[in-house]
Amino acid sequence: MSHIIKESANGYQILESRDLLMTNRKVFLTSEVTRESSARIIADLMALDEADSTSEITLIIADSPGGSVSAGLAIFDTIQHIEAVVNTMCLGCAASMGAIIFLGGTGRRSIFPNASIMIHDPSYSGGDIGGKKPHEIQKQIDELNITRSILGGIISDVTGKSLDEVYETTKDDSYFDAKKAVEWGLATDIVGSNHHKAAPKNNNNTKGDLNHGKSK
Repeated sequence: MSHIIKESANGYQILESRDLLMTNRKVFLTSEVTRESSARIIADLMALDEADSTSEITLIIADSPGGSVSAGLAIFDTIQHIEAVVNTMCLGCAASMGAIIFLGGTGRRSIFPNASIMIHDPSYSGGDIGGKKPHEIQKQIDELNITRSILGGIISDVTGKSLDEVYETTKDDSYFDAKKAVEWGLATDIVGSNHHKAAPKNNNNTKGDLNHGKSK
């Protein structure tokens, strides 16, 4: 962790960069989405909301490859739950659950000019299915389809695309550069550019109105 020397009325202070960013209401996801990274981000968001729910928070997803669906949805739900508006920013690549967290922004969803977003269907990560009975395999498939419905519903709600359009796109790894991300509705604007789309659908005035899984 890097350190920054800051001058104040009481002299010089040595701050960790994360502390300074928290002071400016900025939270980072810079790694895989895990229980540990999720817990840290949730704690940061809740602490900032508790300190001042009227000021915006910025969550920057910086080159996250995604990871745990449950851990990612915990962050997503926290963003929807807290009173403070959360703006999300994509730096590098927000992939898989990193993309879903990016879509959770209740204010702006900004993407840097050379950044990208990748969305796809969830994949099975339960290990070898060898030796499992048909009903056991079917149970895993059913659970995977439930997860697909939840994630597809989020993408549909935010972008305004029908579930059929979403599923056709997410059946493979689909990458969106900054311009395409805005045009498709994943992002609301490109940082430093006038290229933007209409105000986000899941803003602070519509929290709790995401109807996951409904066809458009």
